[in-house]
Amino acid sequence: MSKRNDDMYFRHVLECIIEVRTFTAGKLDTYHTNSETWHAVIRVLQIMAESLTRISEPTKQQMTGIKKWRDIKDFRNLLVHDYLGDTDPEIIRLVITNELPIVEAEINRMLMQRKEQS
Repeated sequence: MSKRNDDMYFRHVLECIIEVRTFTAGKLDTYHTNSETWHAVIRVLQIMAESLTRISEPTKQQMTGIKKWRDIKDFRNLLVHDYLGDTDPEIIRLVITNELPIVEAEINRMLMQRKEQS
C-alpha cells in the first residue's frame, strides 16, 4: 500500500477522533445514556478502527507509539459483532480518554514526518 493511501486513512482517523470528541464533549461520563449519542460513538469508533487496520504494515512499524495493533483489530471486531449491545460504556470511555490521544499523536507525528521528507 502506498504512503498516499496511508495518508488518506490518517486523515480519516483524525476526522473520526474529532467526531467522537464532538459527540462526547462535556458529557463523557453520561454520553452512553443517550441512545443516539451512544450509537453514533460506537459507529464512528468502528469505522475509525477499520481505517487503522488498513494502514500498511511498513507504516504501522514506524508508528512506535501504538504497541498493540492486534488490540485495535480486536476492538473493532468487538464493536462490530456486539449484536446484543452489551459493550461496557466504561471501556469505551477509557478508549476515548486514553487511547485516542495516543493514536492522534502518532498520526500527527507521521504526517509531520512525511511532510518534512517531501
